[in-house]
Amino acid sequence: MLTIPELMRASHVKRWQIVLTSRPQSLAEHSFNVAMLAQSIAMRCEDAFLSSEQMFELVNWALLHDIIEIRTGDLATPFKDKLRKIGGDDILDRAESDFDLGYSTLKQKYKGTEIEAIVKCADMVDAIYFLDESGLSQQSVRVAWQLRKDLKDMLNRYTVAFPALDLNTHVNDILTELDYEVY
Repeated sequence: MLTIPELMRASHVKRWQIVLTSRPQSLAEHSFNVAMLAQSIAMRCEDAFLSSEQMFELVNWALLHDIIEIRTGDLATPFKDKLRKIGGDDILDRAESDFDLGYSTLKQKYKGTEIEAIVKCADMVDAIYFLDESGLSQQSVRVAWQLRKDLKDMLNRYTVAFPALDLNTHVNDILTELDYEVY
């Protein structure tokens, strides 16, 4: 279990270490943004499933979804993809479990659920937003473009898996509020 002093370091853990940006984004900033975006998405699809307890769980998971990075740092996606290719899909889950069983247990609880779907969408929206606002290179443009493509694919999968949530509509509404193109 992460200690209080470790949790307090979330504002010191930097994201986007291999992408040139005008300013650093901390894990704490990212987690807050994801929680606010996830809550906004969920409130739009409230009739689909959300009780007040589920809303609490959603916001809690959004705040904690990357908290393991306090111990691991923000591993770059190309590195994570390579690890999965050589060690199987569960290699990162096993490593995270070794770092913090409590985090791993919580992650498994939400795997394949509506809560995971909403948090993953919010995570992608925050990443796109940050790179659009703070990216400084052609690489950041390429990464943001790939994230948009990945979000579109994710929304298509979640539309099939969780049709009652209507995530495509709600995420696109948020993108519109951010003055981004709708998918």
